[in-house]
Amino acid sequence: MEENTMKLALTEKQQAIHNFLKETDGDKYTAYQIADAIGIDRKSINVLVNGIVKKGCCVREEATATDAEGKSVTVKDVVLTDEGRSYDHDAALAHDEAEAEAKKAEKAAAKSAE
Repeated sequence: MEENTMKLALTEKQQAIHNFLKETDGDKYTAYQIADAIGIDRKSINVLVNGIVKKGCCVREEATATDAEGKSVTVKDVVLTDEGRSYDHDAALAHDEAEAEAKKAEKAAAKSAE
């Protein structure tokens, strides 16, 4: 049986990305545009966005755009999902804390049964 150990709460940097997406909901931004807008290192933005995608708060949508030279290029915009729009950070933190406490209690019970 595989155990789901993914935390629901976003990290501080993921929360900054999520807040940006909520504030600009409906507008289209690539991961690099988001990084530049909120001051996150471009080297880490894709890992951060992938984490938010994994948690169901956003998706990457492929779109066609025209670059500065007039060429057609494919870009991936980062877009909020309905789950992302309704995401409650405090509730996610409470969930993660409850899960951690339940795992501690389970381990303690197993240890005392030995």
